[in-house]
Amino acid sequence: MYSRRNTFILIAAAALVAFVVGYISYTVHKTAPATSYDTATSTVDQNVDTQTGMDADITALTYTSSTYGITFNYPSNYTLSQKDVKTDASNKVSAHHAITLVSNSAKAVNNGEGPTAITIDIYPNPKKLLVQDWIKNTDASNYKLAVDPKMQDALVGNMGGTNAYAYTWSGLYNGNSFVFTHKNNIVMASVTYLTTKDVILNDFIQIMSTLRLK
Repeated sequence: MYSRRNTFILIAAAALVAFVVGYISYTVHKTAPATSYDTATSTVDQNVDTQTGMDADITALTYTSSTYGITFNYPSNYTLSQKDVKTDASNKVSAHHAITLVSNSAKAVNNGEGPTAITIDIYPNPKKLLVQDWIKNTDASNYKLAVDPKMQDALVGNMGGTNAYAYTWSGLYNGNSFVFTHKNNIVMASVTYLTTKDVILNDFIQIMSTLRLK
C-alpha cells in the first residue's frame, strides 16, 4: 500500500507531466459552436475509442461558458451540473460558480457521502489575491488537508497552457487540485478519488488537457 507521501509523488508527477506535454487529449469532430449562456452540448456522433482510449459508446461533449470564458470537453458517461453557490450564514461557503462532473456509474460511499467527482469552482477575486495567498488563506481550497504543504508548479489546458499551482489533499476522499487565475477570478479544478487506480483520475487529466480559456 502506498504511503500518503508516495501517493502525492505518484499522482502529482503524473498529472503535472500530463499537463506539460498535453498528455491524452480528446479529438472532437463536428463541433457545433455554443449558442447560449453556459452550455453543455453533445457534438460528436462517431466512434472515438482509437484516439481517446474511451469505450466505443462514449463520445466527447463540450461545455462552454461565455460568462467565465471557459471551454472544455468531457466524456458522455459523465453528467454535468452547475449552480451559483451563495455564501452561507457561517461564512464557511464562499459565493462562487460550481461546475460538477459525476460518472454515471459512480456510487455514494463513505457512510452516505456523495460520489467522487470532478469539480471546477470559480471564485470572484475582487482583492486580486495571488493564487498562493488564496490557497493558503481560504477554507474552500482544502489546503489545510494537504498531504504535502509544498505546492507544485503546473500548466493546465491547451494552447501553451496556463500557470497553476497543484497539491494533493486527503479528507473523506483523496483529492488533487489545480488553482489558477482567469478573468479576475480564482479557478479551482479538482478531482476526488478513493485509490490511485481510480479511472476518474485519468478522466480528470483528459478533461483538463482540453481546457480553453478566453
